This record gives sequence, C-alpha cells and structure tokens, in this order.
Amino acid sequence: HDTSLFPYSILVEKQGHSVLMPGANLKNFGMERDHGKWPSRDKRELKRDVVNFEEHNPYITQQFIKAIDALNTLRDEDFESLKYNHNGVVVDAESLRRGIRMYTTAFVASLSTILKRGRGGARYGGGVWLDVAGQYVTKDGVDGIIRDIESGELSSFQEIDNRFRVLDVHYDEYAYDWAMRILASIHGREIMQGDIDNTIESGEQSLARLSQMRAVDRDKDCSLNLAIGYGFDSENHDDLMADFRVVRGLK
Repeated sequence: HDTSLFPYSILVEKQGHSVLMPGANLKNFGMERDHGKWPSRDKRELKRDVVNFEEHNPYITQQFIKAIDALNTLRDEDFESLKYNHNGVVVDAESLRRGIRMYTTAFVASLSTILKRGRGGARYGGGVWLDVAGQYVTKDGVDGIIRDIESGELSSFQEIDNRFRVLDVHYDEYAYDWAMRILASIHGREIMQGDIDNTIESGEQSLARLSQMRAVDRDKDCSLNLAIGYGFDSENHDDLMADFRVVRGLK
C-alpha cells in the first residue's frame, strides 16, 4: 500500500484489513530515541557524504502539510463516516481526527524550529525539498546541478561534490527562506516580525506537547515489567538492568 503521504504512521492488520493510524509514531518515545541514536552512531572520520540529522527540517515539514491536506480532504468527503479508505488502507474516523491534530502539532513545532534556527539572506529555499541520500536539499538546487552537469560546467565528481557541500553550508538559510514562504502563504500577506515571534511561541508550545506525550510513552516503553530477556549472558541483576537501560536509551 502506498502510504507515503503519511509519515510517522503505524500500519496494522485488523479483521482482514490494513488499518492505518496516521502520525501515530509522532508521540512515541521510540522515535525520539531513534533521532538521538543515529548521530551518535556516525563514526566517520572522513565524511564523504553530507548527512543531515535534523528532526525538524523542510523535507519532513512539507510532508506534514501534505498529510494534513489529505486527511482533511478525506474527512470533507463524508464528515459523518466512521471509516475512510485511502489507497487500499482503512483509516477510522478517530484515527483520522487524531492524525490531523498530531500532524498539525508537528508542523507548527517544525516550522517554528526552522525559523528559530535559521537566518535570512538566501532566496533559494522555495519549492519542493528532497532527501538526497540523507541530505536535505531543494529540488531547484538539484536541478541546477543536473543542468550544469549536462552543459559541461561541472565535469568532475569533485566539482559535483563541492556544489552539494555549498548547498549544505547554506542549508539553514534555504530552510529559513522556505519557512518564511510557507508562513506568508498561511497568512496570505507579507510577514511581519510579530508573525515570526508568534509562530515561534506557538511552536515551543507544540514542542512541549510532543515532549509530554513522548514522556508518557517513555514511561510505558521503559517500564521494569518489560525488562525480560535482557542481560542473558549474566545472572547478575545489576547487569540485566544495565543492559535494559542501554537498549532502551535510558541513563
């Protein structure tokens, strides 16, 4: 099933149907744990590739927008329906409403984080963003590289690599420009500093809500009742618990 419109979702089988819970993983502690572990696992001394580990980035934030639009479209087709169908999967009404809330919270959190982290100056962040082998970059940027390869302006791997690294150097600027364009489209007018400040403030509240939900899930995920099958190479209780804490990402 093509569920690519709905990032961070859970797909399960229920009574012979594929049931989608849109955005359900956004509140799970496991997702937060994954975001933290991948940068720590990057042990490269020579970083031949650009890999961006930012949780809040234009690529995934644009996916939140698409997900919200798709779920609202499904709901508007039959507001009273108890179940909805999308590309062969079933979404029940409560999961749909919860998905809209989750994606909206994540969108505001990400947009505000990008605005808070970024800086102005670049005018190349508009349009579609791509995940190119782990590097978040605009489609316009990639298209420009392709054109220059075809024209012969870029004729070596080193030159191509340098162009991608230039895009990475200016990543925060491009991301900020993109976020400003999205904010302007929401308001339907030119953005003032007060709009930016209000978005950042709302985003901090959204981040706090996500953090609270993940903390609740963390308590469940890390319950001592789940400490079964750890430390199998030792009969010492302390070793068992140490293994459990490491695997679960606890301190």
